Amino acid sequence: MQKILISGGAGLLGSHLIHLLKSRSISSSILSRRKKFEDAHSFHWDTKQMTIDTKAFDNCSSIIHLAGAGIADKRWTPQRKKEILDSRVQSTNVLFESLKNRTHSIKTIVSASAIGIYGDGASVWKNEESSIDSGFLQDTCVAWENSVKRFEELGIRVVILRIGVVLTPEGGALPQMALPVKLFVGAPLGSGKQFISWIHIDDLSRIFLSAIENSAMRGVYNAVGSNPVSNKEFYQTLAAKLGRPLWPIHVPAFVLRLILGEKSDIVLSGQRVSNAKLLKAGFNFNYETIDHALSRFNL
Repeated sequence: MQKILISGGAGLLGSHLIHLLKSRSISSSILSRRKKFEDAHSFHWDTKQMTIDTKAFDNCSSIIHLAGAGIADKRWTPQRKKEILDSRVQSTNVLFESLKNRTHSIKTIVSASAIGIYGDGASVWKNEESSIDSGFLQDTCVAWENSVKRFEELGIRVVILRIGVVLTPEGGALPQMALPVKLFVGAPLGSGKQFISWIHIDDLSRIFLSAIENSAMRGVYNAVGSNPVSNKEFYQTLAAKLGRPLWPIHVPAFVLRLILGEKSDIVLSGQRVSNAKLLKAGFNFNYETIDHALSRFNL
């Protein structure tokens, strides 16, 4: 029976993955900075000190790599930007260096990345072959992905998932977007025309498992739903779900930049991202429309 090791397994997506794997009778363990973790068998690591309990790799066939400081958690000071980058690259390097000179049973690594790699794409469809400009998010994702691709040198199959805006009421972007609507001060952000390429967390968890089970999958895939929506359409659907009105005016971009600084790029930039490569690999989505995805949530 296969066993899967999850880095960053204590987070929101990791918790969903552990639940999914358990429902499929698949054994899993996590790498955690805590000495103990109550929801799964855990092994300690410290990415800053570049240390890891190598027993974590025993009898494991695959790694799901999610570790990394939250992009939207804090203001983007120079120190925070360095932390965001280092947490991704250093954690990957710990895994690589730990496997490089030891006998192991790892056949596959599936790593998170982000559609932020495409920058602000306006209404142009982006796929895995689209060109990438320079910028903080783009440069971070490129460095992150390049560090993961090194596992190919060890004969390990590499799958990288560029993840869109993850929808779950338990955390992440959705509760933050829903709060002003609940308080009757909801409005589209910026122009409202920027696209949101979203993914339901249940579909995303299944994509990670599919990438492990489908040995034909290699390289980069966009982990997004089939129907991106504009920021305005997203908020209209969310307001209807919550039974709240939207203000007829938009929140101006300059106001968001004053409040959030450079981090405002997260909400003011948009990406219209294609999942055609994932569909071609045989993945079937349970949530095709934003209305269907939001209708299942108790917000």
